[in-house]
Amino acid sequence: MPAEPGPGAKALRAPRWLPAEQAVIDRYARGIVSGRHPDAARAARLCKVELDARSPGRRTFGAIHSRLCARSRELGRANSGVRWLPAEREIALRRVRRYEAMRRKYPRCFVLDAARDLVVDLYEQGFDRTLDSCVMEIWKHRRSRFGRPRP
Repeated sequence: MPAEPGPGAKALRAPRWLPAEQAVIDRYARGIVSGRHPDAARAARLCKVELDARSPGRRTFGAIHSRLCARSRELGRANSGVRWLPAEREIALRRVRRYEAMRRKYPRCFVLDAARDLVVDLYEQGFDRTLDSCVMEIWKHRRSRFGRPRP
């Protein structure tokens, strides 16, 4: 029989998406599919500004970006299928090294946290990747025998 969750268990979960938030996500996702927004990262940035105007700090950039990418795929946007560029892989490798250093200090550090940071690092350098693809890339780097990007 599973144990009952403790009093802090609810604090770890993100709040449910409100219908008004979903409507904003849907509008920006339709903009991505129609070509009004050039990429998901820019749309997520604009969407975050609008969502923060309604309820500041409720959603992170990574959460908005992931939801936006998922919804735009549901509406017909093609999956990326584009291989990571060497510059993107180098950014990911730096993030993996930082993550490994943090794991030595704080063993309960999660891959998802590193992936969220990687999404932001990539966006700052002008690349657009989803949170899921960043998680997969971090796992690939961690599984890699020598810690180097693969071709």
